Amino acid sequence: MKESDLAEKIVDPERKFICERRELIRNKLKALNLTQQNLGKILGHKNKSNISELMNGINPFTLKDLIVINKLMKIEFTELIPSFINADEQLKIQDSLKTLNNPKIKLNSDFSLF
Repeated sequence: MKESDLAEKIVDPERKFICERRELIRNKLKALNLTQQNLGKILGHKNKSNISELMNGINPFTLKDLIVINKLMKIEFTELIPSFINADEQLKIQDSLKTLNNPKIKLNSDFSLF
């Protein structure tokens, strides 16, 4: 049960962020009379399903994509780029820090990067 609660704690911020970013971009697209397909074309994505995968967080936006969205739609980077590390990456970082065995870098029992 404890592992399940921890997994939810890690996944929830990521899911919430992706949903909020998706809705923000959709609202801006609507205000600009653009479709997701139009955005895909502007960003240089040739595959129609690719923009949907980006919007739904299945694949990450590139830095170039986010810069274009920021400039085109006037959306702040703080609303486009998550300020936390996903669960898989957190575990990799924790493992790497343990193997470094550097006394100047210690993990707290409540170590979390989100």
